[in-house]
Amino acid sequence: MIHAYLASQYRRSRAARLTMARSPKMTLNRSKAVGRVAALAAVGVVVLLSSLAMRGFAQGGGHLVPPPIAGGIGCDNVRTCGEANRAFTQRLNRRFPPGTSVASLRSELTTEGFQPLPAAIKDCLPPGEPAPIGKLVIECPAWNLAWDPRNELVYGWGVLPCGRSLSVRWDADRQGRVTRIEGYYDYTCP
Repeated sequence: MIHAYLASQYRRSRAARLTMARSPKMTLNRSKAVGRVAALAAVGVVVLLSSLAMRGFAQGGGHLVPPPIAGGIGCDNVRTCGEANRAFTQRLNRRFPPGTSVASLRSELTTEGFQPLPAAIKDCLPPGEPAPIGKLVIECPAWNLAWDPRNELVYGWGVLPCGRSLSVRWDADRQGRVTRIEGYYDYTCP
């Protein structure tokens, strides 16, 4: 008796499945569902690629490769960035020795893709001093506690999860000539 009941239930469910599979309405609904899933997947890919690209943009340029002036200088972790900073500073001093026009320095570096800091950063703080709440500031270089943040250009590259940036800081005299220049290499990776 139970066997006959199960057999009849199986025939009914099989017949129902066959009817549903042949139904044009079901085929149309499946096509719509597949189309919606494909559209959502495409949107997801675009969002992911955009977020990866924006990681670089947030670091000062959104480039995928270092600038030409970096020419092989780099660091792969925070411990080796001191060496990269020294090498980059030496290269900058050879290319823009004291007396170089600031206009020339800015022109050459912006041609390579370097950008100024955000205009909202107007002050620097002495090393170790806490930043005021709600105000964008950066740390002053140790060689000039009255340094002007407009005397810095930044170049950033990389995608999630890691990024790198180069910063160029300088001082100038009243005639607009470089008196001191330093380079900094930054490596950010969780």
